Amino acid sequence: VVLDVRNSYEWDTGHFLGAERPTNERFRDTELDADGEPLHNVPKDTPVLMYCTGGIRCDVYSAVLRQRGFTELYTLEGGVQAFLNDHTDEEREEVWDGELFVFDDRLATPTLESDSTVQPRAADRPCFCCKLPVAA
Repeated sequence: VVLDVRNSYEWDTGHFLGAERPTNERFRDTELDADGEPLHNVPKDTPVLMYCTGGIRCDVYSAVLRQRGFTELYTLEGGVQAFLNDHTDEEREEVWDGELFVFDDRLATPTLESDSTVQPRAADRPCFCCKLPVAA
């Protein structure tokens, strides 16, 4: 199982192929109780690979899942950012779709080096908080 523990709008910007879209818009709203968590019907011995932007949310979520009895938990060390930095364009294209949401005024960054000539830009979406267009 591939589990994206980011927010839905981050998934919309870019995600690993095969990962389901998270339903929450804020991590703090993630259902961590037994009935609401994304792995509710998954056997506790199923291998689960979690990923997030930089790795911190994975650490939090994996601790909760361990307490719930999951035994085969894996996280992407350093998160998506480290993965993208450590792999070639060809490797990225095989497994990643889109850009990477970032938490600064750019909102999204290109994930392929061939796109590196593109200046960082605001994502083509409104601000998550105020819903107004983001100034470039």
